[in-house]
Amino acid sequence: MATRDLTSYQENSTELSRFLNGLRKNVDIHCASRQAICDIQYLNFCNLRNSLTEQQHEWAFGTKDPVWLDKFHKVVPTHSPEELLQLQKKHPPFGLFQKGPILVENSGSTTEKRRLPFNLSQWIQYVSPAARGLAHYGIDHTDVILTTDVGSTQAGYRTIEEAATWYCSSTVINERSASLPRKLTTMEEYGVTVFVGNGPKIERIMKMLSHSNLANQLKLIIITGIPTTKTKQIEDTFGCPVTDYYGSSEMGHTYYKCKHNQRHVHVDFVSVIQKQNKSLFSNIATLPIFNYDLGDELHYEWNGRCDCGSFLPVVTHFKTKDFSHINKE
Repeated sequence: MATRDLTSYQENSTELSRFLNGLRKNVDIHCASRQAICDIQYLNFCNLRNSLTEQQHEWAFGTKDPVWLDKFHKVVPTHSPEELLQLQKKHPPFGLFQKGPILVENSGSTTEKRRLPFNLSQWIQYVSPAARGLAHYGIDHTDVILTTDVGSTQAGYRTIEEAATWYCSSTVINERSASLPRKLTTMEEYGVTVFVGNGPKIERIMKMLSHSNLANQLKLIIITGIPTTKTKQIEDTFGCPVTDYYGSSEMGHTYYKCKHNQRHVHVDFVSVIQKQNKSLFSNIATLPIFNYDLGDELHYEWNGRCDCGSFLPVVTHFKTKDFSHINKE
């Protein structure tokens, strides 16, 4: 088990302070208006496009010519996960970005140095979607968050950890290899208030709850990967709200479910269009991956301001490769 808190720092404290301010601004932008979201969507795309090397541009767009947001879906080829893997082997897009800063982290009794995969401006956009869901539910420095092995190809725990430690200043505990009884013990001993994990794992823990005192301790449960059909049962058992975080390692976080049961899509970071009876995903903030066929179906629409305050569009239809229909609850 490793416990992380906000003792992470970068050698240039001014740059880190600028990063934190930028992160908070990106997290709050979704409350402003639909136009603000469209503006930041276009800005993110332009910043990403302008940061690409010639090799990355040709790899992502299939051409060396400049491509703009309003037409790139028409000229960029569609890729499946298998095709993307082959392209990466021939022309790897990763590792070509400007190197990120070295952070020194305290993890309990040890000190660790590591380098972020992106520079700080890109990291802002990578972490922001995860931070929005945490901010919406009022997660802050008083919370203790337990993240478990939610799956590297789903809406990963890593960005939740980064968002929690940097944006919310929360304490994060990693327990990915421990047994379920051990996780329950850890949750009780450390006063965990937010639990992050996939649906099947949380459903198994729910069955063990009769031997635990967690029912009145948790403040929020975050389901990563595919959503669960047992949301109400989990909420009744744990006595706290349950939110969905859907995404992938290629796209990052794609949506979160608010307190009014609306799944808000981070369209300023991930674009999804319908083409040839497929939902095509594009990462317009950090990685040059466009017209990507995940095999999932995701439709959304703009409905104005949600009762939660967000102007982000909401999911109207969602179907995964290994899950049946999930419509609005």
